[in-house]
Amino acid sequence: MIKFTATNPNSGCKLIGLGITAGNVELLKQGKPIHVKLSELGLPWDGEILLFYGETENAIAKELAAQGLIPPITVGEGEIEFDLHQKWPGKRRKSGR
Repeated sequence: MIKFTATNPNSGCKLIGLGITAGNVELLKQGKPIHVKLSELGLPWDGEILLFYGETENAIAKELAAQGLIPPITVGEGEIEFDLHQKWPGKRRKSGR
């Protein structure tokens, strides 16, 4: 995986770049999320970027809700609806990566 920060030469906007390899994709498909600490990118904030994979958005939402990372709100016929901007305490767990 390639991780970098840069400035877009056209817009001047700050960029965070994550380039994933075929091996990374295989890990993601095996249900193994990739954690990238912001400090690895030279950023001053305490936190991580979490990369994960799912066949559908609903499958991803169900997995994230099962892990306590987003609130489980079920609507309709088993579809999960959630607000990505809602503050959710979730479960705190240590990253193994």
